[in-house]
This record gives sequence, structure tokens and C-alpha cells, in this order.
Amino acid sequence: MDVNPADSVGRRVAKLRKLRGLTQRQLAERAHFSHQTVQAVEQGKQPPSPAFTAAAARALGLGVLDLTGQPYDSLISRHGTEQAHVPALEQAITEGRHAGVEGELMSLEELAACMEAVNVHRRNSRYADVAKELPTLLRQLHVLARELPLGNASERAHGLLANAYAQAMSTLHRLGHLSLAGWAGERCMWASERCGDPLRVAVADFHQALALLNSGGYSVGQRLLDAAAHDIRDLPSTSETLAVRGSLHLRSAIIAARSSNPVDAEAHLTEAREMARHVTDGHYYETSFSAANVEIHSVAVPVELCDGTTAVRRGAELQLPVEVNSSRRGHHYIDLARGWLLHGNREKALKTLNRARRITPQLTRYHPTVRETVMALVSTDKRSTESLSNFATWCGIRT
Repeated sequence: MDVNPADSVGRRVAKLRKLRGLTQRQLAERAHFSHQTVQAVEQGKQPPSPAFTAAAARALGLGVLDLTGQPYDSLISRHGTEQAHVPALEQAITEGRHAGVEGELMSLEELAACMEAVNVHRRNSRYADVAKELPTLLRQLHVLARELPLGNASERAHGLLANAYAQAMSTLHRLGHLSLAGWAGERCMWASERCGDPLRVAVADFHQALALLNSGGYSVGQRLLDAAAHDIRDLPSTSETLAVRGSLHLRSAIIAARSSNPVDAEAHLTEAREMARHVTDGHYYETSFSAANVEIHSVAVPVELCDGTTAVRRGAELQLPVEVNSSRRGHHYIDLARGWLLHGNREKALKTLNRARRITPQLTRYHPTVRETVMALVSTDKRSTESLSNFATWCGIRT
């Protein structure tokens, strides 16, 4: 069954608000948003920001998924092959350190090569491929880490395991399984604490902060990031260390923006920008940290603050280098599309969404921001164009 714009976050908020006997003004007071914003979101005139969705869920005594409807049933039925391996991945995560392996146990070098192949899939937003490969990889790494004697080899196995769980978390998050993603994040932290690498621990904290960001736990998420930054403060300023420190600042910038704190958000961008000047090209801990990624976040921050004009101005000035991976590139155009909608240019919003779709179809199809942007376009267009109708259908939205 396709999703109707009537099932948007805004319409769900309106329905659940009424069930709880709240007026729009009362919900606005509880959620700490303006009455005008609540009204606009409920009427489909304004796409809800992630900050609004989290605040409304909290004010209504619900979880974020109760409002977003993730994972999207219409997409699972229509594009089931992309979700086909999620149950197997869930089973592997559930087994955790108690996992066993049927057949031959792979060597550490073989598993490292398999892990790098998964990393490449994730950088290119091939989430179905990641989900397919991870169950076997997780079990193999758990058994190897358990059997190896304490020492460098065991620590390396746990480091690979932490990376595998980080990729599981990222993939499950993108496919809309946020609760399972949070569980993978906990497993990532467990493995990182056993790998003898403080940077890997900080990266695990970076990933876990994403789960807190998605649920609206901004203050807890920021404390986690602050603690991670503190723990690596005395490490030499190598490219690896700077990439991790810079990534912590970028996540902090988004948390600050969702907390309606533009000053802190820009300060974190400034810190990250300075660190990026001293980082050579590389895939450091799969953080995607680079000067280009800092500027991608400089567009995302005003979008989170619902400042479309600043977002599209910064976006117009940004020329992404060819080496930026498709995951980062696609996410940039998803944010920029929302910026164009906030700015009032609906044609540019749809054009930018189609650009994201060409670059990274799986990321675009499952991203809640894309769906809410499309629903806003559908809800307020007097006549639906064929291009918009086709895009909405591709997302599982009935126009």
C-alpha cells in the first residue's frame, strides 16, 4: 500500500494531538516551537524539520518512529530486495559475541579485505549490499576475536568488529530501522573498547551520538561528543586524529543547529574547517571527513535552522570535488532540496531531489527528509506535474 500525503508527519501530529486533547498552541508550548510552525507543518505547508519531529514526538509522549512511520512499508513491498537481508543482519546482531561459524574460519587478513569491500559499498550508498555481507562478517569477526589470545591480533579483530558494527548502524539507519541501528551502535562501542585504539572509541561515540541526535537527545549526545573529544585531546595531530576530531565537531554542529543554537553550530564548523586544512586525503575510520564535507555541513546547518536562503546561497558557492563519495554527495543534495523548498523555489527543490536520486537512489528513496519534502510539494501544488508524480510514486507516495 502506498503512502498518502495524509500520512505525513504533519498529519500524524495533528491526529495524535487531537487524540490527546491538545490544541495547536498547547502542543507548540510543550514542543517549544511556535504556533505558526505547528500550524504550517500540520497543514502540509512546511516540511517538518528533524528537530520539530523529535520535539513533537516527545511532547506527545511518543517515539520519533511513531511520527515518521519508518521503516516504510510501501517501500519494503515495492523494493523488497533492498530490505531482504535486514532480518539476517538483525539475527547476527542479536547473536553478538555468542555467535558461531559454520565451516571454515577466515583469517584476519581475509576478513580485513571483506571489511574494506563493505566500506566501499557503504561509501557508495549500496546499503542492500552492505546488509547482505555483514551477517557473515560479524559472525566471523566475533569468533576470531573470541579465539585469538590477548594482544595485537585480538585488538585488530575487535577494531574490525567495531567498524563492521558502525557500518551496520549506518546502513540500518539509512534503511529506516532506527531502533536496530541504535543496538548496532551499542555493539560498536563494546567492540571499540577492546581494540586498544582511542580513536576507534571516539568514532564509536560519534556513531552513537547519531542515535541520540535522531531521537532528540541533543544534550546527552553533545555530552558524549564532548567526552570523546576530551579523551583524544592529547593524541598527536595526525591526519587520522584530526579527521576524528573534525568529525566530532561536524556532528556537534548539527546537534547545535537542531537545538536552535546557530552560534555554537557555526563555531563547530569553524573548528572543523581549520582541522580539515591539515588533513590529507584518505578514508580515516570511515568518517568521510574532508574540507568538502565541512562545507556540505555548512549547507546542512542552516537547513536544520530552517534558513533556506542561507542554505541555497552556500550551496551555490560549493563545488564538490570528484573524490567526494556518493553517500556524502547525495546527502548534500537532499539537504539542499529542502533548502530550496524553505527558500520558496519548488522547481529547484524537485530538480535537486532528482539529482540526489541519480547519485544515490537507495539513500534518497528511504530518507525521511526526502519524503517530507515531496509530501510538502504534493500537498501544496495546485496541479501535480508528471515529474513530481513520478518521483512521489518512486518514493511510495500516492499523489
